[in-house]
Amino acid sequence: MRGRSARVRFGESGYQAAAIPKIPPANTANGALPTAVRLPAVEENPTAGVLATGSNLPCSHVLDMTDPKTTYPRDIHDWDEHRLHVDALDELDDIEKHEAKHAFEYLQNILGKNFLRKLESVRITSGQTHPFMAYLLNYAGWTRRYLTRLANAMRLLEGSENLDGVILQLEEPERFSHNMLLLESSAKLVREGLQVAFEPTLPVGDRRKQPDARFLSEETKETVFLEVAIQQSARQSIEAFQAMNTVTWRFMAMPFGFRWAGRLSKIPAPPHMADIMAKADRAIERATKEKRFVELVEQGTIEIAVCPEDQIALLEKWSNPRGLQPGGFEGPPYDENILARLKRKIQTEQSQLPADKPNAILIDATDLFFRIRDIRAVMNELEEEVYKHPHVPLVVIVGSHISGAAPELVQKDEHRYTRRAVDPLYTEDNLLLFNRYSPAKLSTSLLSKFLRAF
Repeated sequence: MRGRSARVRFGESGYQAAAIPKIPPANTANGALPTAVRLPAVEENPTAGVLATGSNLPCSHVLDMTDPKTTYPRDIHDWDEHRLHVDALDELDDIEKHEAKHAFEYLQNILGKNFLRKLESVRITSGQTHPFMAYLLNYAGWTRRYLTRLANAMRLLEGSENLDGVILQLEEPERFSHNMLLLESSAKLVREGLQVAFEPTLPVGDRRKQPDARFLSEETKETVFLEVAIQQSARQSIEAFQAMNTVTWRFMAMPFGFRWAGRLSKIPAPPHMADIMAKADRAIERATKEKRFVELVEQGTIEIAVCPEDQIALLEKWSNPRGLQPGGFEGPPYDENILARLKRKIQTEQSQLPADKPNAILIDATDLFFRIRDIRAVMNELEEEVYKHPHVPLVVIVGSHISGAAPELVQKDEHRYTRRAVDPLYTEDNLLLFNRYSPAKLSTSLLSKFLRAF
């Protein structure tokens, strides 16, 4: 798991097999533009004339909101504007549009009419865009399907103990991704018939522990506690991804009818990156004005080429010797022992759980699935860490990415990995690791609910 290149491939609809890493919100000053949305210069929009950004979320296309022919929400902090804008999304069919509109209505009711304006206040005071805005300001169809699933999950959890506290914390940027993971995961288990109570407090000797959730099976009268966590990308991984985004969003914003391919071989320092982007802008201008093939090559740093669609043969001839392909871009490589970090995360999270009760740990580690080549080797290494903790009979590793990947099922002994297509462009990865040595056995009925949920 060392020395992997951060790689994102772009296809006809944008990012293909692109990870959705759960990292802290990006600062708009750092040059990264994962959410590739150009905002209109209108009075209602306090960020007029700038490029909106959020966490490193890939998008399946770019919506140039400075184009006067484009229909867009006039006030990005108004729920009703986003609800009405759903009709402008050609990627959604009529049923999906109907569901997305109801989702916006529900989210407004549950989060509050002023929720989006509160998030803007967070941006002004902290300089960071709230992660929720990265979904909201990405007008690709998959984001509206995702928000529909989110609304359905919250609806399913209504009446659960302490749900209000979890939802209230969604306003906090540093809590948002964790609580979203908790809500989405809990809804999957509630859908299988379990009852959930959030953030229960347990006396442990002279101390108190507070797992993220407690699940009860009315069928078997079993209780299991759950701790969820997000495996943040390592600093070098984030820097590599942001460097890649800084380059690629310029090309994503080109007019339709152009193709490109390239590679960024290292993470340039800020002044070097500024120089590279100036050269990229000139290359894009030449390609679009002269309708011709143009390349930008700086040995050891960047090689990228762009051309009109009708000259794709030239781009293929340029790409093939370099191990690239039209529509593909490879980010800078970096060394990171992903499995070692994941083992440490399991070690940390298990300490939050009661030692005398059955527990489960759920970790979002999208980076793992984005880079691995042999899932059985991952199972083989991680199982030894799971076996160390007798009070944890189950560890679930999850991830999600944008692609039309085919479903996959891999079994190693009692462990199981699945890849599921949630919708045409959104895929989930789930790895369930069972602790055969745990004395805290879970019934077959309860285990089957986890297997169906994940």
